[in-house]
This record gives sequence, structure tokens and C-alpha cells, in this order.
Amino acid sequence: MVIIGDNFDMDNDWSGNTVASLKGITSTHPGGNKWGSIGVNHPAVINQESRHGDNGRGLRFELNPGTGAAAIGCEMAGYPQEPWRGRSQFIGYYSKISDNSNWGTKGNTLKMLRFNMEKNDVIPELVNGEYSIFIGTYNVFNGIYKPDNNWHKYLWEFTAQSSPGAADGTIRLWVDDNLVWENTGVKWNSYGTIKNGTQFEYGLTNTWYYFFIQGNLMASYNGPKKHMYWDDFMIATSKLEVENFINASGLPKAKNQATGGEVASAAVPTEVTDVTARASAADQIELSWTTNVEDTGIIGYKVYRNGAFLTNVTGTSMTDTDLQASTEYTYTVHPTDKDGNMLPQSVSATATTDYASAS
Repeated sequence: MVIIGDNFDMDNDWSGNTVASLKGITSTHPGGNKWGSIGVNHPAVINQESRHGDNGRGLRFELNPGTGAAAIGCEMAGYPQEPWRGRSQFIGYYSKISDNSNWGTKGNTLKMLRFNMEKNDVIPELVNGEYSIFIGTYNVFNGIYKPDNNWHKYLWEFTAQSSPGAADGTIRLWVDDNLVWENTGVKWNSYGTIKNGTQFEYGLTNTWYYFFIQGNLMASYNGPKKHMYWDDFMIATSKLEVENFINASGLPKAKNQATGGEVASAAVPTEVTDVTARASAADQIELSWTTNVEDTGIIGYKVYRNGAFLTNVTGTSMTDTDLQASTEYTYTVHPTDKDGNMLPQSVSATATTDYASAS
């Protein structure tokens, strides 16, 4: 089922601030939405120059340094034409950012490139240039992925837990069809108010539950002006529906914004392989792995424990210490390149710490 869908292919190019005539814009996808507002605070543009690929139009938000007095940014807000409630939703889109190298000295206060599912408390957004996941107002998972200034296809999965007390909810992110991050042990109601963690919802009860596409910066942001770009945005109840929608025109070759030339596809590790986890004491686990490296741009690895970031490693082994005795831990490893991009993760490896010896 399509919950929200938009190609941003309006009949006429549009740019400017919010005006009454633009409220309630209907999506270009037949199963889509009606926008509640567009272009709040700073300019939003829907035109051919902002598009992904060679056809249609795209959406661009402009973000400028703040004055310290008030939050700044842009948003498009809407709701599905039919109310929806369910356990799984998949969100897909094409996106790029004009500059992800300079966030000023207030980068940790930013909330940018975000989409907020109102009343669902799930907010993927960029914090200092890297995707993070907020559930409620709490930053639960950070350092997930760092976008660049080329168009890429992003696809998220959010699956609620099976029962109020279960910790089997799922978050996944695919970039250009590569799974770059996942956590399959999320207990949503530990962080937010998503109906005991068992469902998401839009457009229900007397107050419509909105979704947002936003480009928000805090008032204290002191970096340069930036632009964020979107195209072919969809929320649906299956991954296949999203794939079919955002794959319709195919992903063009990335282009250098400065020269307009095509960017050659860099060779990357096909995967991190042979990940092993072995308990060496009651409070520590030894990890090791190998990488099929076809490019010298790999500078290190991000190690995750039970879905949460643990540490950065430059080699291919480490020892995790100060653990609980007789406890199972699961690890994944992500290579990172010289630009800070996190590449496809390894399969997981699990080990259980030894029993603590009797004193």
C-alpha cells in the first residue's frame, strides 16, 4: 500500500515562500498526499534544475546561517488521503546535499535533511553531516551514514516490535541498494510513544497525523549556506512498492557539481568477511575480520555492538572490554573511506562472555 508518494512534477516550475494558494498541493502520485504547507522560513524550489535524472522536476530547500534568535529552515508537510496504521513502513527517495564538509562550530546543534513522522516519534536526520535516528526527542542511533554532494538512492525500513514488551523492532538503511546499517533489536517504546512500540500511524482521529520533509537548522548554526535536494519521495508498506517507484527512471551517473563531469565509480570493499567474535574472559570479547579491499581509500572501520556504535578501529581486530559476564553480544563492522563515508556492513558475529569465577 502506498501511504505517501510524490515525484514533485508540478505542471509549472515553482519557487518562493509559502503562500495560501500553494497549501494543499496534491501529490503527483495517484496514491499520494496533500501537502499542508511548503517553503517555510526560507526558499523552497520545485523546478527542473533541482531534479534527479533527466526528466521531471525536483525539490530543493535552502538553508542559511542563523541569527541566534530563532530556528530556521524549510519544510513540506502533508498527510495521506486515507488514514493508515500498521507495523512496517518503507521510506525511499533520491537525495543529495550541496556541501557536507563544513558545518561551522555549532554542528552538534543541527537538525537537517530530516523527515519527521508526526505522532510516530521517528526522526532520521543529519547531525553534523551524518544520519542519526531520533525516537521521541532522544538520539538513539548515530553515525549511521554520511551523504555526499551526488545523487543517491536512500531506502529506510522501520518495523515496529511484535508486542509491547518485545525488542524485535527493525531499522535498516540501504544506499544505492547496499545495506549500510541495520538494527533488528529495537524496543520502540523504550524511547518514544509509538502505541507501545507496535505500530505507526498517519491521518487518524480528529487531528490529522502529518509527515514532514524538512531542512531545519538551529538558530545558532554558523556554517555556510547549504542546499538539500529531494526527488521521488515515497512511504509505503512494502520495500517492493518503494523500489518500483523510485527505480522507475533509474539512477544516473553521479556528476561533479563544480565541473559537471561524471564521477567515476570508486572501487570499494565488496564486504567485510570472516568476522569472528570470541570470548577471552568474563568481561571481554576479541573481534577480528578481513576485508576484500580493491581500493586504498579505506582508512578504518566502525564497529557496532548490539546495533549501537562502539568505536573506530584502524586495523582489522580489537578487544571489547568491561563487559558483563555470561552475556551475549553481537557485532557488525563497517569500513569507512577517506571521505568519512560508511560502506556496506559485515554480517554479524556473536559471542557470549565467560562465566565469572567464584570469589
